[in-house]
This record gives sequence, C-alpha cells and structure tokens, in this order.
Amino acid sequence: LCQAVAEHEDLPDREVLITAVRAREELMGTGIGDGVAIPHARLDGLTKPVLTFGRSPQGINWDCPDGLPAHLVFLVLTPAGANDLQLEILATLARALGSEDARTRLRQAASGQALWTVLNDILRPQGQPPPSEQVPKPSVVSTS
Repeated sequence: LCQAVAEHEDLPDREVLITAVRAREELMGTGIGDGVAIPHARLDGLTKPVLTFGRSPQGINWDCPDGLPAHLVFLVLTPAGANDLQLEILATLARALGSEDARTRLRQAASGQALWTVLNDILRPQGQPPPSEQVPKPSVVSTS
C-alpha cells in the first residue's frame, strides 16, 4: 500500500511511508481483528489525509487480537498536526468495519467501481444520501 501511495505526485516516497508506518506499528499493533487492519501514521509535509485500501484473499499475518489474518487493510496517513482528524478517520473506519455485512461486501466486490460503491455506502454518515456527482475511479490494490 505504501508503494501505491508513493506513486502519486507530491506524496512522500515509499521508504518514508514504510518507516513511519512501521514506527507506529511498533508502538501498538494496528490489526483490529475480524480480518481487518488499519495501519496509520502522521507525516510531516502532508496537507490532507490519504486513505488507501487493499485486500488480500489469502490474508496477511497482522498480529490481530483474534489471531486471524487481515484480509482488508486500510492505510491512513494524516498530516503531523492533525491528531483529531486522524482519530475521527480511525473511529469512522472501525465503526463501519464492525459490521460483518460491510466486511463481506468489501471482500466480494468484483471491480474497482463496485468496491468504490461499497466504500461510499459503508463510510457515508448515516442518513446522508449518496453523492450525486460523478466520483473518480479508485485505485484498488490486491495482494496475492
């Protein structure tokens, strides 16, 4: 996921991202269980949050509290001074991913557009209508 982020202009390079994410992971694991991990880091130089999603059909050993591998991984990067923003993003993800239905839909989405639709649906605040304007196609990372 760090590589996918690093490929975009004006974002830190892969090694900077990996170092920041590993440092955070060493403080406390970011596997939350039920096949989900949410690695995250705060970075100097970022001006807005970056959220990247990847899924692994085989799962990745992420040292989750339930001992299960992570199949759904959300990488959250936020500006160094945006503590409240990072907590808000993490809480929103944890709340949405607490639903077995949401996790199943994310695992079963067959295309980038289908995945984008599921993400919009599960992360949209309750009661808020779907966005009416055309949304950009996401980059979907799937590991083997």
